[in-house]
Formats: sequence, C-alpha cells, structure tokens
Amino acid sequence: MDSVTLDPVDLRLLHALQIDGRAAFSGIADVLGVSDRTVARRSGRLRARGSVRVAGVTGSRHTGHAEWLVHLRVLPSGAAALTRALTHRPDTAWVTVTSSGTGIVCVFRVPGEGAAPLDALGRLPQVTHADAQRLLHPVMDRRWSGRTALGDGAQDLVVTGGPGGR
Repeated sequence: MDSVTLDPVDLRLLHALQIDGRAAFSGIADVLGVSDRTVARRSGRLRARGSVRVAGVTGSRHTGHAEWLVHLRVLPSGAAALTRALTHRPDTAWVTVTSSGTGIVCVFRVPGEGAAPLDALGRLPQVTHADAQRLLHPVMDRRWSGRTALGDGAQDLVVTGGPGGR
C-alpha cells in the first residue's frame, strides 16, 4: 500500500465523514472552516487514492448476520496484498493492519449463524496464524462522544444534526 500523508484538514474531513457519511459538503465545510469546494476537492482526492470509502452498513443484529473479529498474523511481505484483498470481500465489514505490518485485524459479517472464513484464510501462504472470536452483542448502541467531537460543541451540532447526534 502506498503511504498517504494527511494534513489536519484531511483528518478532520475523514472524522466528519466517519460521524456522518451522508453529511453535505457545505455542512462539513462550515464545521471545518473551509470552503465547500475545498471539501469536495479533498474528498475527491482521498476517494481517488483509495484512502477513503464511505459505505452505509446496516447493523448486523437487525439483518440476521453473525459478526466475527478475526486476527491474522502474516508475513510482512504479504500484508498489503492480503489487506487489499480483504477490503474487496463482501463479508468484510472492517479491516486494519497492526503490529508493524505483521498483523491484520478484521470484522466479518456472515449470514445467520455462519462461521468466520478462518479455514480459507489460515491456508493462505502469507498467514502464519489465524484466530477468531464471535461478537455476541454490541458494546455501544449510542455514539461515543469522543468519536463525534470535531472541536467545540457548536461544530458538532452541524455535522451530527443536533445535540447528542441523531
């Protein structure tokens, strides 16, 4: 994976999209103190590089899916390609690289009471260890205030739609 350098405006833009991926560029621009055009241009650049992808995801407990937290230890030479491949799987909800490039942590959503794709992943040559834990229930049903804080409270109201979010 290519390294990407993000400046403070990029980071705050990503944070705003994490809070509300459907927020209008004008609302984000107001929160960040930049122009609508700046938000549109930077968002386009981040999407074109593959640095950001905004997706709506239904809560798995409402759709009858099982969620699995999977940790893979991998050879450093294979981490980037495997991470990229995992992001393209329809059952991958989230993925990140850890441990200086030798670990991958991901969440899979599988239909019904299905199992995580551990057998297939564990047989890959770049994977040295794989384990999975079933996520039984959400830890948080409400927004975490630290995650939704872009600055002062007035800024948060614009992005989240009012006090306490939606």
